[in-house]
Amino acid sequence: MKSKDDVWKKACSTSMNKWIGIIEEETEIVSFGSNPTQKMHDLIDKIKHAIATGDNFDTSIDELIQETFDKGVQSGFAKGLAKFIDGSITTKKIRNENSWILSTNSKQYQITAKLPSAGEKTIQTTSYIKISEHGFE
Repeated sequence: MKSKDDVWKKACSTSMNKWIGIIEEETEIVSFGSNPTQKMHDLIDKIKHAIATGDNFDTSIDELIQETFDKGVQSGFAKGLAKFIDGSITTKKIRNENSWILSTNSKQYQITAKLPSAGEKTIQTTSYIKISEHGFE
């Protein structure tokens, strides 16, 4: 039968191993050590070194820009479709042509969102869309 200390050590190691795995996966940094504590210290040292030397910052910023762009496109498309669904935007086919006219009673829409920032906080921002600039009558 395992002692209380053995069970506690295993529980702590499992938890630490889980976090080491998550950090390694997210940062693509591999840690080395014969036990979880040594692996965590190695991981912390490598992260400190990466921050001090500026390693991977361009890649991280590029990935953040791409992720933010993708989220914006997805969100904008969903909100645009919602306007069709609720009837705020309507379409009418142009006679004898393969195109449509978009119409709405609104002159502008606004979208407010929280965005990631370079710091630890998020930025709340509002974008205003002037309908006349996007093909609406």
